[in-house]
Amino acid sequence: NRTCDTRLSPEHIAELAKSGISAAFAVAAGVYTEPDPVANGRSLNWSGPAKKSGSCLHFRHFDLAGQPMTFTPDDGVEREYRRLKPACPRKSKPSLEHPDGKLVKYESPRKSTVRLFVPLQAREQVARSAEPLAVTEGEKKSLSIAEAGLPVVALGGVWSWCKSKTSTEQKAGPKRLIADFDGIPLQGRKVAIVFDSDAATNGNVRTAEAEFAKTLRVAGAIPIIVRLPAGEGGAKVGADDFIAVHGGEAFRKLIADAIADKPDGEPVKATEEKEKKPSAAKALTLLAVEECELWKDDTPAGYASIGRRAMAIRSKAFRDWLRGRYLETTGDVPGADAVTNAVDSLDAVAIHRAPLHKVHVRTGGHGGKVYVHLCDDADTVIEIGPDGWAACESPPIKFRRSPSAKALPVPKKGGEIEHLRKFLNVADSDQFALAVAWLCGVCLPGGPYPVLVLGGEQGSCKSTFAKILKRLTDPSRAELRHEPAEGVSFGGLPLGSSLDDALDLVADGLEVAEAGPDGRLEIRQRV
Repeated sequence: NRTCDTRLSPEHIAELAKSGISAAFAVAAGVYTEPDPVANGRSLNWSGPAKKSGSCLHFRHFDLAGQPMTFTPDDGVEREYRRLKPACPRKSKPSLEHPDGKLVKYESPRKSTVRLFVPLQAREQVARSAEPLAVTEGEKKSLSIAEAGLPVVALGGVWSWCKSKTSTEQKAGPKRLIADFDGIPLQGRKVAIVFDSDAATNGNVRTAEAEFAKTLRVAGAIPIIVRLPAGEGGAKVGADDFIAVHGGEAFRKLIADAIADKPDGEPVKATEEKEKKPSAAKALTLLAVEECELWKDDTPAGYASIGRRAMAIRSKAFRDWLRGRYLETTGDVPGADAVTNAVDSLDAVAIHRAPLHKVHVRTGGHGGKVYVHLCDDADTVIEIGPDGWAACESPPIKFRRSPSAKALPVPKKGGEIEHLRKFLNVADSDQFALAVAWLCGVCLPGGPYPVLVLGGEQGSCKSTFAKILKRLTDPSRAELRHEPAEGVSFGGLPLGSSLDDALDLVADGLEVAEAGPDGRLEIRQRV
């Protein structure tokens, strides 16, 4: 029951007015201003508040019955679907089309699929098949058209009319309308496609427009492409811009003239019946760009993150992931050359266009807290701070997994460090305290690190002692290591070495080894 003045901020009222939309019409359509970052983050199904987005304009989505549209993310809790227009839009991750990223003007909820926007005031007109239907891109444009008195629905983007619009199988196979079109009568109905004026020059928009027209015809509709005139100096003009300048009557005439010019709709070209399938290398590249976050370290080497899992782009693990995802989406196995070409392209984008991050193995630090990567199937990361520890859904640092790493168990609260003592062959409490101190030291995010030297006669369980501590901190396929051969080292003393061994190695000089992106040990310097 709040008034327009309280539902919409003055800035948003002015913004809507520039699109030819009155505040009263917008509020009646379920549009409102939300300045609270917590509420905005919750609406977007983010794990935290949308602190950097600023005040957001909310566009609630309703079906033809006037009921709020919903979505169900992984947690199984049904949520209302809406899109948000932030005052401070973020930049998307780099892509082949936008190497520096692109401003995300509208945010959709995480873990949701694309939906149609139907202005509440236009529901009855949209449901009547006798009236021509306008389809445009963006909620504001559809509200402007609806206030001009025409039935209209809005897409979230020029490709948002088709199912799985970003998947490789969709790019290569026939297009299908999203489920929200199922409730709209299309058989024999004239559908005016009204994209921005740059559709005449933008190849991607023009392709989406043509594919949409073809798919509508398959659904029984009569598609008609409406061309908006460009603005002064060739400036891009949307439907709302046209209505704000020329008025609703001029827009209705534009639609009517387009229908009169092509009463049978857009002609179907013979070549449209045959889809051109992208090359396997291009499909692999697009798949990775869409599903991964690309970045680089300071060497520089390119990395790809899928959720909390990070893989060097040139690693065998990433190549295996690429092959597996391609097989899942297309049913085919990509050739070796296609995978190599895709990896080369992705590595170049990551190194030259993607952001820089420090890569961590097993442990890392940020903001006074320590993070431990369990290396399990879920890539669980534990955050340790002054108030205790907890699983971290979105760690602020990047972890990669060594090929030899094994999983640490998921920790449980309530244990006591004294429980460890019965597994270690120590003479007294002082020696146990040294072992515990070493365990804590190896979890620090940065050096210097303590070196543990175990002394004892043969059969005193030095190797067992070392294996237990290794399994507690960094389990791997190689639990124990012998002293290095001449000229080769593994970064310090092997667990289980005696004091005499340690003195001999220090006298000879230690070499520092570091695991490269492919997991192989690389000697870096002598100390």
